[in-house]
Amino acid sequence: MTSKHTLMTKPNCGPFALAKVLDLDVETVEQAYAKANGKGPRWRGRSNAPGLHRAGKALGAAINPVPQERKVTLATFIEWHTTPAKRYLVRIGDHWLAIVRGVVYDQHGQGDCRFDALRRCRVTHVATI
Repeated sequence: MTSKHTLMTKPNCGPFALAKVLDLDVETVEQAYAKANGKGPRWRGRSNAPGLHRAGKALGAAINPVPQERKVTLATFIEWHTTPAKRYLVRIGDHWLAIVRGVVYDQHGQGDCRFDALRRCRVTHVATI
């Protein structure tokens, strides 16, 4: 099991968000990401959209990119575009988040405290699971 210290200091926000969306443990997703993307033992966890798509596919999940008309803030995206039935993998700048049943998760925390800290950030990529 990955310790909380490792989760917060490692640049693994992509695998963490994908794990939350798929309801899996982070280690499983990290291993799938590394294998699907040809990463070696020195890989520290940094991820990108195509890599997360390949990892999700390797784990049997259908990750569907959502086209965006324009970039909106996280608060606007949640208010206008999310539904409780869907799970979202969201990128703001260079950071990945998961939105599950309206709750924002990232490797540093979850819920309203994280939402308040990130509400003005621009959403650059979105995928539904």
